Amino acid sequence: MEKLVAQIKKIAAKNQDGFTILLPNLEHAKKGWVVALKETQDSFGDDGLRKVIEVAKEAIGGWKYGDLFIGMQ
Repeated sequence: MEKLVAQIKKIAAKNQDGFTILLPNLEHAKKGWVVALKETQDSFGDDGLRKVIEVAKEAIGGWKYGDLFIGMQ
């Protein structure tokens, strides 16, 4: 899990305007719909990222909002 968290944080740092990646290969999604789930709303920081990874089935994404990084599934 920690290796995956570190890899996703690197992707997030390079894509602060937003990104959507497929799990488990971490490729950027080229098409489709990404919808946030209630379970992953307001998922911030490393603990929030771990929660999103645990809930996610196929893809995760996020964006930077002020000083916060917002993660979603």
